[in-house]
Amino acid sequence: MKTAKNKAGASLKRPVLDLASALACICIMATAFLAACSSFQTVPAVKGGQPVAYQCRDDARIEVRYFNLADNSLHFVKLTLPDGSTHTLPQMLSASGVRYSDDGLVAWWAKGDDGFVEMRDENGSWQVVHADCKRISPDHK
Repeated sequence: MKTAKNKAGASLKRPVLDLASALACICIMATAFLAACSSFQTVPAVKGGQPVAYQCRDDARIEVRYFNLADNSLHFVKLTLPDGSTHTLPQMLSASGVRYSDDGLVAWWAKGDDGFVEMRDENGSWQVVHADCKRISPDHK
């Protein structure tokens, strides 16, 4: 240990690392950091995303892009409503068909080539706002 003096002249004993010891500490910390980083798994790629158009009974046109992670751990849609607003909605459990919802504002229900949009009203109840939406050819954009 080296002895140093503070401003008042009192002696202080403190350890001083030499360059080799400092480099050794840095190498050990870097190795531990790299080992921790290599244990993290990479995020799976996103697949899908081709637009699917639906024409609803009220003449509203809905566009839905269906996505899933490459490992199929998550399915979700990007829903574009007639007013141009978009909503990214994860797949939720449903008894029949497929339901995508943020469980807050909007839900997209689909079964085969049909679907409908629900939104919450001012009381928080789900209301169908676009019913009987039929899948149409992407050529009719």
